[in-house]
Amino acid sequence: MAQMCGLHIVVHADELEELINFYQNQGYFEELISLMEAALGLERAHMGMFTELAILYSKYKPSKMREHLELFWSRVNIPKVSAVLVLLLCCTVWFCLVSAANDISLSCLILYLGLKCTP
Repeated sequence: MAQMCGLHIVVHADELEELINFYQNQGYFEELISLMEAALGLERAHMGMFTELAILYSKYKPSKMREHLELFWSRVNIPKVSAVLVLLLCCTVWFCLVSAANDISLSCLILYLGLKCTP
C-alpha cells in the first residue's frame, strides 16, 4: 500500500527529497530502494529518480550501483553522483591513513578500486 502511494509521489521532483528523507529517517532503506526501482519504469520517471537511486545504492547496496550507472548513465545527474562518490573515496582514504594497519587498508582499497573501476 505504501509503495502504491509512493509511486504517485516520486514522479514529482519537488517532493522526492522529502520522501527519501522520510524513509531514511524511519530506517526503511530496503523499502525505499524497492520503491525507487519500481518507479523507474513509470512514464513520468525523471532524472532525479535515477540520480537518487544511484546515491541510495552507493550508501546501502554498493554492489548494485555499477549496473545501475551502466544502464542509466544518460539519465543520471553525473556531477551530483560523482560528488557523493568522491566524498566516500575521501573518507576511505582518510580512514586508511589514520588506521593502525594502514598498509593493509591501503592494499584492500587498491584491490577494491582495481576490481570496481575496470571497464
